[in-house]
Amino acid sequence: MRIALFCPSYGQVGGIETKADVLIDAFRSAGHEVVVLARGEASTVAGDVPVVRRPYHQLPRRGRHVARQLRFATRFPAAIRALRHAALEARADVVLALAISSYAPYATGLARTLPLVLSLEGGGPGFARNPRAMRAALRRARRVVAVATPLARAAADLLPDVAPRLSVIPNGVDPDRFATAAPFPHPRRYLLTVARLSHEKGIDVLLDAFARLGVPELDLVVVGDGPERAALIAQRDRLGITERVHFVGTLEAAALPARYRGATLVVCPSRWEGLPLVALEAMASGRAVVGTAVDGMPDAVADGETGILVPPEDPGALAGAIAALLQDPARAATLGRRGATVVRERFTWNDVCARYLAVLREAIAG
Repeated sequence: MRIALFCPSYGQVGGIETKADVLIDAFRSAGHEVVVLARGEASTVAGDVPVVRRPYHQLPRRGRHVARQLRFATRFPAAIRALRHAALEARADVVLALAISSYAPYATGLARTLPLVLSLEGGGPGFARNPRAMRAALRRARRVVAVATPLARAAADLLPDVAPRLSVIPNGVDPDRFATAAPFPHPRRYLLTVARLSHEKGIDVLLDAFARLGVPELDLVVVGDGPERAALIAQRDRLGITERVHFVGTLEAAALPARYRGATLVVCPSRWEGLPLVALEAMASGRAVVGTAVDGMPDAVADGETGILVPPEDPGALAGAIAALLQDPARAATLGRRGATVVRERFTWNDVCARYLAVLREAIAG
């Protein structure tokens, strides 16, 4: 099987990009060929996997951005022709789209050329913002995969007749990689969050919550980078927690397990999510998760069993949940152990990749 993986952001740092790399390795290990269709100017090779880059723009997020709408409309035909040509030149049998909803028109265009498996990766306002584009992509796809049950429900609400072609395949993790790491030797106890520094990840809410805790011997370690870094550092300084909040930037994948294992708790304060890899990685590391009850988070973190979930954008509730586990380390350890067990039972990459391959075969056969 020859698989064209449509992942516009491939090569950046994030959950979708991590997932793309895992799927590519698994598909190739199973004897399949992969070509990546990404956004950019110059095609490259990642290892020995061709990465075909073409310039194209996201669907504008707001209809009132008239200039952006016109730019998208005028450039879309050439962009989709280039993507179709790349897929056909690679002699692909099927397209697997790993992309946020603002790239839905390109998935629809590719589906006119090859069988399409549309993987719904992100929660939040994407469905509501671009309903016509998403409905068209859902209609054209041979198979649709949602990483979490709320995303599957949103797709079925948007296009009810997608239900027979729709399945839920969660994201995954390699449990052994995280369970066996030596803890990072931070000089004090610390909370950990791993995220792109952008609005949807809610790091600003976490900073407010951390300032309310009043635990001077506790640090917060923030792993990741993004467009809000400068604003978040300024917020940290205004809150008077400069010495205890550490923005360490993006880390190599090999360095992450130690950070998880050294953490007292892992916090996921997102405003919206698909099914966050950080929650699965924390659970695999045996760490309790304090997260927000948004989108796919409850699919990963069972409230009161493997972590604690609170409403989004509520620093008081977030601080209260963190404080409760800090004051009851035995409970936190129990939640962490249960999380490690759940990951091995339900969220391994081996199982996830096998299920994706099955869906890709169904799409070709269909």
